[in-house]
Amino acid sequence: MSQDFIVVNHASGQYINSFRFPASCSFPSIMLGDAMQPAIALLSTTSPNPKWDALKKSSHVSTRRLLGSWTGGAEILGDYLEEEATRHARTEYEDISLACTMMLVDFGQTSLSEGFYDLSGNGNI
Repeated sequence: MSQDFIVVNHASGQYINSFRFPASCSFPSIMLGDAMQPAIALLSTTSPNPKWDALKKSSHVSTRRLLGSWTGGAEILGDYLEEEATRHARTEYEDISLACTMMLVDFGQTSLSEGFYDLSGNGNI
């Protein structure tokens, strides 16, 4: 049986469950995978740049709610060594795994590794 990891943001009271997310759930894959890494970046990034506002406005409503909503960083918890903290997060925090998957689909996951692209097809923003 493998260890179950979740990525938690305590400030927002949310977590991503690696087993419910389109990625491998091994510890290295959480940090280096094609899904989790861009999801955490989108959740934790904000900018005063007008292009950031344009990106948010062009995205789906459920995505808009998530973009930049994680402050204070993310913590990876495993159900073996951090059992109590993992149990607390699973019972008290919101599981946003599906919403994060939809966020990646909204932006086209392959374009995330190359930079943000205008969803209208007009190139980089």
